[in-house]
Amino acid sequence: MVSRVISVDPVAKTITLSMKDNIVNWSTLDKSLSKLTVGQKFENAKVQKQLYGDSYLINMQQSGLIGFLHKAHTAEEKKVDAEEDEAEAKQTERKLFDVGHVFESVKIKEINYFDGMPILSARSSVLGSQSLNYSLIKAGEFFSAKIEKVNVSKQYVSLSINQFVRGNLYLEHMADNALKVMPPKFQEVGKEIRVRVLNVDSSKRALEFTKKDTLMKQDTPVFNSYRDVKKGDKVIGVIVAANEHGYVVKSFGHLKGLLTFEDIKSKLTEDYDTS
Repeated sequence: MVSRVISVDPVAKTITLSMKDNIVNWSTLDKSLSKLTVGQKFENAKVQKQLYGDSYLINMQQSGLIGFLHKAHTAEEKKVDAEEDEAEAKQTERKLFDVGHVFESVKIKEINYFDGMPILSARSSVLGSQSLNYSLIKAGEFFSAKIEKVNVSKQYVSLSINQFVRGNLYLEHMADNALKVMPPKFQEVGKEIRVRVLNVDSSKRALEFTKKDTLMKQDTPVFNSYRDVKKGDKVIGVIVAANEHGYVVKSFGHLKGLLTFEDIKSKLTEDYDTS
């Protein structure tokens, strides 16, 4: 029997071993795994094996791969009343699924490349979600997000698109006009509001939203990189700084540009001459 050490905990005086072929042989995983993407959905997925703790190995028949379905993702979580008695609590226990049971749909919520296995969910909220992780989100997209936390001292609120994706809405993006105090409508925890993605950094799992009316307009141009911008394009943004040459304007996708004082002066002169 051969295994490979994958971690050592000198404090607890324990080591963790793996007997997986790809770990023991230090070999490349099944190439078909690289073809899978987070958010990909599979129909008629069958329970191949019950695991300890009531989780399952799922045969994703369309791909020929096996996925892992944790018991918490076999159905929606049920909220149990604090006063619920023991008999009622037993009735709310999760349903167990036999080998051969077919889930109508499952979706990949993440991919464990170490174990060489996609992690699945059969929750309806996950199946219906279009954005399961940060890499699937682009600047300019609209979402209905729920207010989770309010930080009055630092002047921002934390929003969740779903259980996997969260971001922040800062005071300067709560209205077109500059605000000094956070409006009460943004301090209602649990309230859903429509927002637009201003910036996304998938490597840091960070999102920044905007609620500015000007940036919320459907026809507001969105550029995800400097390569997308061409001479003559209209860019709408927010002044974030000033220097000796003019104002630094920030738009979607971390895009920044300089609006010079000379250009502002020329525009004002032009408008004055035509009035």
